[in-house]
Amino acid sequence: MDARGGAARPALLTIVRASGAKLPGAVSLRVAERGRLGAKMFPGEPAAALRQPGHDAPRRDGNMTTKAKVACLATAVAIVGGSAHAEATVIKQSCDFRMETWCDIEQTDGPVTLHRFRVTTGDVGFRSVSASSVLNNEYLERVSVQIEFTNEGGRKYKSYVKVRWIDADGTAIDGFGDEEGLEANRARGVVRRSIGALKYGLQKAKTIEVEVNLNP
Repeated sequence: MDARGGAARPALLTIVRASGAKLPGAVSLRVAERGRLGAKMFPGEPAAALRQPGHDAPRRDGNMTTKAKVACLATAVAIVGGSAHAEATVIKQSCDFRMETWCDIEQTDGPVTLHRFRVTTGDVGFRSVSASSVLNNEYLERVSVQIEFTNEGGRKYKSYVKVRWIDADGTAIDGFGDEEGLEANRARGVVRRSIGALKYGLQKAKTIEVEVNLNP
């Protein structure tokens, strides 16, 4: 307060007005702005404390700024997404390659159990990787890859199935990979996929491998 009981003027502004001196442009603007807002000028006060028109301080809700809340939300979403991805289960099995012979799997993930699989020339089914293609019978043979499963759940499970047969040197020489649905409430159901396989591969195959990615 001054001697007349009025609000005290900022010290620097009072001195400048009394002396008639001119301040540099940037300082004059800041002093004038502080005077217009009725704010006090403290020694050592950072320039960031001088609020410029159109540049409001970050909004706060309690002790957290809006930007901080958005960052926390984005982190939470990323964690949840990573957890969902981590829940996917990959089931693998291999055995000696023998046409018409079942290979046991017997692995379970939640309500789904994969029992066994095989390659057969009979019971090829209707669904085919190359259903619209005409087989060249000189080099190809129609076979059916079959996977037996049980799904005790009340909903269909998505899966990605890869089957391949491998020669004596460990080289994959034929097979397929595609999405398959494991029907809900099925006991001993069978996924059938008909493909045109290389006769050479069927003759040279020593091992068969199956990989099923269960991603409900």
